[in-house]
Amino acid sequence: MKITIRIAMLFVLALAGLQVVAGYREANGRLAALEREWRTDQELLATALAPLLRRTVRLEGRDAAIYTLTYLGQFQRGRGFRWVGFGDEATERPQVERSRIALHSPSHHQTILDTDVSGRRRLYTYAIVEGDEGIELFKSLPTRRELFERLFRDELRWALLYLLGATVLVLLLGMWRLARPLDSLIAHVDEVGGGNLDARVSLRGNDELSRLARAMNEMARRLDAARRRVQDEHAARLDTLEQLRRSERLATTGQLAAGVAHEIGTPLTVIRGRAEMLARKAQSDKERKHAEIVVEQVDRISTIVRNLLTFARQDGPSKVALELPEVAREVQELLEPEAAARSITLVVEHDPDVRVLADRAQLHQVLLNLVMNALHASDQGEVRIECRAVGDVARLIVQDEGAGISPDALDDVFTPFFTTKRPGEGTGLGLAIARGIVQDHGGTIAVESSVGEGARFIVELPRVE
Repeated sequence: MKITIRIAMLFVLALAGLQVVAGYREANGRLAALEREWRTDQELLATALAPLLRRTVRLEGRDAAIYTLTYLGQFQRGRGFRWVGFGDEATERPQVERSRIALHSPSHHQTILDTDVSGRRRLYTYAIVEGDEGIELFKSLPTRRELFERLFRDELRWALLYLLGATVLVLLLGMWRLARPLDSLIAHVDEVGGGNLDARVSLRGNDELSRLARAMNEMARRLDAARRRVQDEHAARLDTLEQLRRSERLATTGQLAAGVAHEIGTPLTVIRGRAEMLARKAQSDKERKHAEIVVEQVDRISTIVRNLLTFARQDGPSKVALELPEVAREVQELLEPEAAARSITLVVEHDPDVRVLADRAQLHQVLLNLVMNALHASDQGEVRIECRAVGDVARLIVQDEGAGISPDALDDVFTPFFTTKRPGEGTGLGLAIARGIVQDHGGTIAVESSVGEGARFIVELPRVE
């Protein structure tokens, strides 16, 4: 609102200056016009009176003409009539010096503007009636200063009315076209400054304020995009940092696992041997059963130790070109009895020429882990193994029809020692080992699952000709 008032004041001051100049010129023009009008009126009156009085002199005499002139003068305000003589012996002489009067014929008249020493002005008009006698018409005029001041005051009064109307109009237009849009822009800046980068301001039109509003909206959009990029980059940095920390923990776990596995390998062998000996020499079935349970649990511990060694092993894969469908069929043949015992059908589907550069044994291990997990998660139905060629990528898909994985567990399925199986059915290392093998081969592994709709593990490896 303040800027609107300032603009209105500047506009009014500029308009006032223009009105003063225009009023001055208008007053001068009206002054000249009034003087011309007074001169013209008096000359027309003299032109009309001279023939009338000339006729009266011829018909009724000079006295009748003077009487007529005197009688007519009673009805004129601000103007006087006199009978004067223009000769040297005239008794009633003109009020203007004779030398300034130059009348050449009875039809001729002359108007003279005379100013006395006090500045008072009179307008005289002379016309010949008979011989060297005629009439004198005179009118007192205000001084030019008085007349100009009066006319100028009139102009200023009108100018003041114009200025008042213009001020009100400018204020109204300023509030509508300037103050309200500026308030909207200021409110938008406050919102953006407060962090609301989704705020937008809408101003119709194509003037400077509308273009400024569009520019501010574009600025807010770019700031919002930049903020989102910063947030994404920050999240990516945090994720990378977390991955580095996890990798560090996994490396530490691997080193610890290798040491532990090496240290407990020999005692486990001794325990198993003694347990087998006790089983052979048992005197009763109960003693034999206890010894067999010890052997079974030692074998389970040995399996965990081997998995730990595999997880901790740093040796790179020995890669050769091989057909991915062949590996899938080998795993199918190997696990067919297990699947049949669970009333599950193993199905292999593949595209032609799905060739990868990989370590056969390690790829075997990955697929065995995935298919075994699928069998454990399914009660019946089928487990599907697909080998697809997608551009430069060989895609291996293992899909089951089991209970699926809950959303809370999806992010942790590849974490070492994390398992959703029942106690005693898994160690939680299979998928962690599988991911490490896939990453060593320059590939990726991912899982898609919904509760009640099974799970779908997707392995992507570089495809070769």
